[in-house]
Amino acid sequence: MFDKTPQTPIAKRISKMTKVHDQILHADDYWLRNIHDADVQPYLMAENHYLEEVMQPTQGLQETLYHKM
Repeated sequence: MFDKTPQTPIAKRISKMTKVHDQILHADDYWLRNIHDADVQPYLMAENHYLEEVMQPTQGLQETLYHKM
């Protein structure tokens, strides 16, 4: 009756500013580059799980397209 849409994982935001060629670049997700951060792996696993849940209705189509390539 009710569509159970999986909860979208929300990444923490840690602002990092980098200056490149006199341009200031802002990256709130720079922390994901640090493989030693204890929050990186669980967050990426949550994103992968979310993707699997959202894409599950297209599984048959994905397999059909894969076999036609």
